[in-house]
Amino acid sequence: MEKDLKVLVFTNEQTAYEQIAKALQDVKEIRKVNLDEESLSTVNLLGFDFIIIYSDANKLLSKDSFIQSIKAKYPNLFYIPIIVLLDSEDLKYVKDIADLREISFCLTLDFSQDIFIELFNDVVQTTTIIGRTRKKLINKNFRSETSDTKNASLCKINSILIVDDDPMMIKILKKCMEKLGVKHIFTTNNGSDALACAINNKIDVILLDVMMPELDGIQVLKLLKKLDATKDIDIIVVSSKVNVNILCSLVKLGIKDYISKPFTQSVVLEKLAYLKQM
Repeated sequence: MEKDLKVLVFTNEQTAYEQIAKALQDVKEIRKVNLDEESLSTVNLLGFDFIIIYSDANKLLSKDSFIQSIKAKYPNLFYIPIIVLLDSEDLKYVKDIADLREISFCLTLDFSQDIFIELFNDVVQTTTIIGRTRKKLINKNFRSETSDTKNASLCKINSILIVDDDPMMIKILKKCMEKLGVKHIFTTNNGSDALACAINNKIDVILLDVMMPELDGIQVLKLLKKLDATKDIDIIVVSSKVNVNILCSLVKLGIKDYISKPFTQSVVLEKLAYLKQM
């Protein structure tokens, strides 16, 4: 386990905190803060590398949820991974909470210590590599609240390949690239054509879907990273069919970032802007 992490745990349940603290006893610092507005105002979240929230699912999904309070107070917090823990009876809400843009992963609390440590390490590896790079950029006064113009000026992408079997998704992403000012935009709806396009053209970035017929995104990624002509292309996975295990595998294979469907145009532009600043 990475020992220099500072972890902040938001929960009102002492037993749950003790379970989390025991599993993460090797980290540099772990601190408990009550899950309420008053406590949020007394702590500086920017001093931590990782945030864990243990709460009732309904509270996290409401319009005035604690997550929304965090977002309102810390609009630049996207570079700090946030993991939500739920009771086992809230299992049906895991996907809904995991789909929130602010959340890195969502799990149930009924874990063994060994399983939690293994998963936590995977989550840290997956999220903090990108997150810490973004944090350094923020500290250099790079603003996250970018307008389309700022994104366009920061993102120096000459050519991009969009790979998705959904025609509407290709149309949406292509419009984003046009707004960004990308000169050469290639599109394909399958993995085989994606490989051919990447080999025969100078591609800076690939936006890659995971679930596709014939060659899926993971197979395409593995092949791209094996070929000398394509191994250095920056790849961002754009998909809704990715769980924690698949995402960890994708990071190990060399993706630069991940965009969860559905997404907003600003998210895509923001990710690409950061990519070219790394």
